[in-house]
Amino acid sequence: MKVVALVSGGKDSCFNMMHCVANGHEIVALANLLPPEHKGKDELDSFMFQTVGHDAIGLYADCMGLPMFRKEIKRSSVVQDANYVPNDQDEVEDLLELLSEVKSAVPQVEAVAVGAILSSYQRVRVENVCQRLGLTSLAYLWRRDQAKLMEEMIESGLHAVIIKVAAMGLSEKHLGQSLQQIHPHLVRMNQLYDCHICGEGGEYETLTLDCPLFKKRIVLDSTEVVVHSDDALAIVAYLKIKAAHVVDKEGHSAELSEELKQRLIRAVPTSIELPAELLSKSQDALLSDSEGPQRPELVVKTGPPISERRQGSFYSLSGVTALAVDPGSVGGLEEQALCIMNHIQDKLGAQGMSWGDVLIIHVYVRDMDDFAKLNSVYGTFFTINPPTRVTVEAPLPRPILAQIDCLAFRDPGGSRRKETLHVQGISYWAPANIGPYSQAAMIMDQIILAGQIPLIGASMTMPNPYHSGVTTETLQSEFLISLLNVSSVLSAVLNLVQTEDDTAAVSHPWLEWRRNVIGGVCYCVSQAALVFARDVWNHTLEREGIAPLPVLFVNVTRLPRNAHIEWQLFAHNPNIAYGRCLESISHIDTTELLRTAEYDSDDDHDKDDTIRSKLPKPDTNTRASAVNDGTPTGWSVHQRQLGTTSAIVGLIRNGNKSGDPQVSLAELCKAAITEMHKLAFPAGSKPDNTHAALRVFYVCSLDPADVFAGFVGCECSTTFVPVFSLEDDASVGIYMDCREY
Repeated sequence: MKVVALVSGGKDSCFNMMHCVANGHEIVALANLLPPEHKGKDELDSFMFQTVGHDAIGLYADCMGLPMFRKEIKRSSVVQDANYVPNDQDEVEDLLELLSEVKSAVPQVEAVAVGAILSSYQRVRVENVCQRLGLTSLAYLWRRDQAKLMEEMIESGLHAVIIKVAAMGLSEKHLGQSLQQIHPHLVRMNQLYDCHICGEGGEYETLTLDCPLFKKRIVLDSTEVVVHSDDALAIVAYLKIKAAHVVDKEGHSAELSEELKQRLIRAVPTSIELPAELLSKSQDALLSDSEGPQRPELVVKTGPPISERRQGSFYSLSGVTALAVDPGSVGGLEEQALCIMNHIQDKLGAQGMSWGDVLIIHVYVRDMDDFAKLNSVYGTFFTINPPTRVTVEAPLPRPILAQIDCLAFRDPGGSRRKETLHVQGISYWAPANIGPYSQAAMIMDQIILAGQIPLIGASMTMPNPYHSGVTTETLQSEFLISLLNVSSVLSAVLNLVQTEDDTAAVSHPWLEWRRNVIGGVCYCVSQAALVFARDVWNHTLEREGIAPLPVLFVNVTRLPRNAHIEWQLFAHNPNIAYGRCLESISHIDTTELLRTAEYDSDDDHDKDDTIRSKLPKPDTNTRASAVNDGTPTGWSVHQRQLGTTSAIVGLIRNGNKSGDPQVSLAELCKAAITEMHKLAFPAGSKPDNTHAALRVFYVCSLDPADVFAGFVGCECSTTFVPVFSLEDDASVGIYMDCREY
């Protein structure tokens, strides 16, 4: 892309320019905001812009041989909230005017380079301006490990000096020192006082005098130390540039060498160490599943029922289709999407809620090729901080082209509010969410993550071409990159520092954050991808002595960007205490009981268990239970609770797929739900302060009516989604989500 670089003179904006070039972009212009001349100040009280050293910024145009656009800062920091809503009195509007001028003068500009590392305040405002101008934010330094980042800056040939100090351990004697000179001291300050090595806490500011992109370098001729505040603990002082000039760099091409480009670009790990037997199993699954799932042609006269539930502050609305809303006016995908979204909007309004209260939306489409049509309608309903979203293709029966669910929260007292992480800038961190959804939504101690596919953040491309065929190597790279994206997002929410040790990342990409994962759903395209994702996930957890997590593995027909794997996980924030601070894990598998235990009619546990009494008595000699076609009959449930959230996964295996079943699928579903309720609500009844919702995935070859019948009278909001297959040859998979408030 053609890029205008926002330059403050600091090391970060210049180093980010280098990363833009390394990633194939072209810097075509520079832009800078400076203090108004009539105020006679070198430094403004700005939350957004570095102004100290502004006297030398004009030289950058000569250094790079590019046009420089500059504008005075006329406004101040008026909107100081985490989120930015345009205000004509705020200094962000000065940035809007500056970049508007750049766009008019250089129409080919497509993106803005910004050197943000950790400040969400700055990132949100730059992204807001970019969105309004139709530009893309490029922020390759975003959430990088600062210790490693500083080392890379020094090693890259970037030469910057300290021009402001404002922290304990720094004084005017450090002004003018280069990064190389002050680096050991910054490391000691980080160890002693937890200061940010890259100065993200405002500890210091820099002026870049030279970097590999410069055709000329800056020489400071005359400077003056200005003490702004002579505090005994932390002096505030800066270096005023009184005179400076540029000199030619003889023999320098002002282009990054290929070797330097490769050093700058953060390589994405694509393989993980796995035992031979697991790789062999994966290869066998690929050979038996070479065609992948085919979309079945299903037709229904009536779709699944719409289900809604309001429990305290939570409200869930499930299974919304145009057919269910208005059977007489089912049209194309755009018409169905508008019908669905208007219905959800009306339902939210009836609950005293709005789109701003929605935490997550699940979107199921019949044909992923048509998703852009739905998204064009969907996006009109959201502005800032949209909810998280999961999008998958499912074999919805005609004429249903889309089905949408949502979960919303509004605290009547207003003390507990939704927060979101919505990063729209391109970086190494994780895929940018330029569209109408956030990476994460948070309420109380509950974290809801958007679906994460193996999209490489820096390039916004997939690691493997879709038509190149599926191999074990393909599944390894997609499994790893998608989980690294989950790791990046959750680490940002939890404020964890991610390791940038590639070996550790490849071996254990989720060790730090997985302790806070409660459960979720892994969507896979093909049975081979499902088997691989489940086995590698469980193998890694087992190897580290980590208890299995309630994650449901589902085989769908297609995912966004033709990915083979998409993770959607829920997590707990241990930094926030709400309600009971409990952690529990439970697992019950009646299928295993049926295989190994002989029924005893006098057993008190089984006296009232009408479902179990109908199941055929297992052969205790062979200790195997097979019904009709050889598939075990029964159900398993797996629960984990952390803080105020509990996740329970239920798998229903119905061996009675042919002939007269002795136990109906509906009965098995009811029995499994009863068991899940026992785990979720040990007291015997659902507490008034708990909201529960179900997502029911059923194999599309089943009669939907048989599945629906198993959930009649269920006290939870329930959505039904047809899928190609489930793990362990299950017929129905249930994800139960329980949230206290």
